[in-house]
Amino acid sequence: MIDMQKILLVDKHPLIRIGIRDFILDYEGYTVVGEASNGKEALTLLDELSPDIIITNVVMPDLNGIQLTRQAIKNNPNVRVLILSQLVNNDVVTNAIDAGATGYLSKESDPNELIEALKAVSNGKSYFGKNISDILIEAHLSGNKKQDNAGIGNLSKRESEILKCVAKGLTSCEIGSELYISTRTVDTHRNNIIRKLNVKNTAQLINLAHNMNLLDSVNELSYAS
Repeated sequence: MIDMQKILLVDKHPLIRIGIRDFILDYEGYTVVGEASNGKEALTLLDELSPDIIITNVVMPDLNGIQLTRQAIKNNPNVRVLILSQLVNNDVVTNAIDAGATGYLSKESDPNELIEALKAVSNGKSYFGKNISDILIEAHLSGNKKQDNAGIGNLSKRESEILKCVAKGLTSCEIGSELYISTRTVDTHRNNIIRKLNVKNTAQLINLAHNMNLLDSVNELSYAS
């Protein structure tokens, strides 16, 4: 059971903030401790309110959502940022993940998916909407982002299996059930993978897996083992 999660809402449209706030408050375990209309206001409230989660739009005056994400995490490494935006193109999504966003949802998502995303990030997991995963796959197929995948060869067979599951968006609990190992063991392997592939968090790991040919490389390693 997680503690009450304090949420800071950031969107330039008051009506949108009201709608999100009222929806969230219908669910036990979450409370909205503050609202801001731009990134600059949000950073001030971050220091005052110490929220657990920031839900932010991307397009805002003064400081946009991606700039806010980067600065907020720099100021408070424990805060999780969930992007909620109409912008779902490759550049924006990958920039948000690189900035440290833990999740990304389109504003066209089913409202219940917002709660699923909050549950995930509240438990230290990442969450990307279904259409966001498609964008990350397209980024790989179009070759828009090239990265060095030399680290893939350093993964053990078990780490390769877990990487495939992570790239599919499975939680540690789901991975444990699929591979018949404990959640704690999954988390240990996940941390080792993050270290070996030189990424900062699971969100960047998923991005890396989709933007590179990692899954094919993992499959080749698995067959060779």
